[in-house]
Amino acid sequence: MARVEWTRLSGNEIEAVLGVLLCREHPTATRVKASRGDGGIDVWVPEGDVAAVFQIKGYTGKIDSTRLRHIESSWKTLLVYIKENFITLSAWYLVTPENPTKEQLSWLRELTQGVAFPCVWRGLDFVDGLAAKYPEVIDYYLRDGKDRLEATVQRLLSVAGLNNPAASPASSIDSLKELHEALNQFDPHFYYDFSVETLSADGTCPPVQLTPGTVAAARVSDNKRCITYKIIPRFNEAIKERPVPGSMTLIAEPGSALQEQIEDWAKFGTPLRDVPAKDVHGGLFTESG
Repeated sequence: MARVEWTRLSGNEIEAVLGVLLCREHPTATRVKASRGDGGIDVWVPEGDVAAVFQIKGYTGKIDSTRLRHIESSWKTLLVYIKENFITLSAWYLVTPENPTKEQLSWLRELTQGVAFPCVWRGLDFVDGLAAKYPEVIDYYLRDGKDRLEATVQRLLSVAGLNNPAASPASSIDSLKELHEALNQFDPHFYYDFSVETLSADGTCPPVQLTPGTVAAARVSDNKRCITYKIIPRFNEAIKERPVPGSMTLIAEPGSALQEQIEDWAKFGTPLRDVPAKDVHGGLFTESG
């Protein structure tokens, strides 16, 4: 994949893409929404009782005195925030798609002297390294990866019968393998997996074995086998970065155990398992706008 032309992007575009790249590199990270109360923090990475903080600046070209003042302002805001909230940092990183000069590195050392944690300027070399490590992020946000992912999802729906509850599971495992590989190549937010299982003697699917972190599972079956599709976030912020709307009608007989399960889900958020549904729209297999 060609290198990213960071100079052609707006500062907001750069900061958004770098935020996702950092979350892919640090899956437990939290992106802090820009506001007056963000404490000078863009990405927060917990490390036990301490945390590493990333401050992202979408600066390309000359980093002049005005930009340095903005960096200084963010730094001072961070110091106030961690002091007021009794936070201990393991490290602070300034991230820009521009390598600093020797003079700027000296300026940063002077600015951050006296703190007990390392302060490091990560420039273009670091940013390009993340882009090369996670090319699907660049492809999705800056190129045509989003469209290709949506087309691949639609192929999966057609092959697997997920867009038609009356359809039988796909007979071509080769097609599913191809789609499995393509989905996991294109989607920077979620990992997709599937399993094929023989129906139980009573004609029902075996209980779903959920991988830790699974956010959704869908099933189709015929009179011989069922296929289970699972969606697993690649990082904690995946759902926030790609929220996926959806709606469905859950089916249960009045007074049945299924109705009780649905009521517990609505009241207490307990997981739903093997509850029939109809009129399904959206969901994690549908691309959000």
